[in-house]
Amino acid sequence: MPRTLLFRAADSTKVRWSSPTSWRIRKPLMRIRIFSVSIFPDVHLHLELQTGHDTETMALASVVIAACLATHAVYRVYGNCECGYRTSAGDRFTHRIANDFAAAADTTDTASLFAALPDWRVQNWEAPSDHPTGVLAKKNEVANVWIQNGELHLQQTGYGHGSGRAVRVAELHSRQSDILHGSFSMVYKVVRQPGADDTVETDVEILTKDADGSSIHYTNHPAYDTQSNRTIPGASFQHGLRKPWEAHQEHRFDWAAHATRFYQDGRLDREIRTNVPNKSGKIMINLWANNGSWSGAPSDKDVVMSIRQVNLCFNTTASDAGHDREFARTCGAAGGFYNDSAICSPDAVLQTPASAASRTAANLVAAFALAMLVACIL
Repeated sequence: MPRTLLFRAADSTKVRWSSPTSWRIRKPLMRIRIFSVSIFPDVHLHLELQTGHDTETMALASVVIAACLATHAVYRVYGNCECGYRTSAGDRFTHRIANDFAAAADTTDTASLFAALPDWRVQNWEAPSDHPTGVLAKKNEVANVWIQNGELHLQQTGYGHGSGRAVRVAELHSRQSDILHGSFSMVYKVVRQPGADDTVETDVEILTKDADGSSIHYTNHPAYDTQSNRTIPGASFQHGLRKPWEAHQEHRFDWAAHATRFYQDGRLDREIRTNVPNKSGKIMINLWANNGSWSGAPSDKDVVMSIRQVNLCFNTTASDAGHDREFARTCGAAGGFYNDSAICSPDAVLQTPASAASRTAANLVAAFALAMLVACIL
């Protein structure tokens, strides 16, 4: 009686198959039937083996099973996060923008830069000077943004004081402009020279004019009352850094409806309940100076912010109100809003889903094993 080797993938909520394909092998008493499967994150892999006790066949089957399990291991560790993200404080968010620049190729021109940053708009505009206050013009330039050696770099170009020219700086805006609440973090450092560096918004800011090199500023704007000409109590804090600016560190803030919480390397530093933003908007990443009272004078030497990772988990205006039908459909197919296996932690978001390199490696392992199996049988 012919012996059959069958392997298949199945999941209780979604199964993605291509058409099954069969090969009749030119070897007595052996027939192999293989379903061609696309493995996706969180797919529960089931293998069925029907064969005799022939040692050669069992050994070949073991190769296939090992390859499938290796592929599954890569995908199983990295979930799909169909039902969003939950912080340690219990806040839930539906969407994500995540950039790990360690895997990014160096950019060589504008086209390669834009291709590497599909979720971001690199800014190219100028803000005018204000002579009565001494504020200098500043100009965001695409040339001051690049990717090199696994990091995204934003630069304030060394400024020639007295030149009368705009300070050349850098800024990115998220393409998503309807963000309402979220958990936002970056791992970065600032390489500086001494002396460098109100709307409804939240800021995490390093001022290189803080000469001690050990401070960071957390603010919910507006932080200044123009009528009383005073700062608003509880809206802004200067906090000590656990590492120097020149060392990579994760800075994160969680924006919920009634508070913003600020973290360094995963440890809560400060919670602000004054002037919590209540309007949707976008995320901005910038490095700038304009000689104003806040930024101080621009450096006469280059200052560079080097970013390893950007990790944004957030709601949109639609999902925050429970009106995001696509999210509801996807989450429902994965088991529903309270299915913990479909919820990710923002702390681990850059590990999910598997990187393209991991997926490719896993697929190559499986493809190689299947090719070896067929070759050996033939």
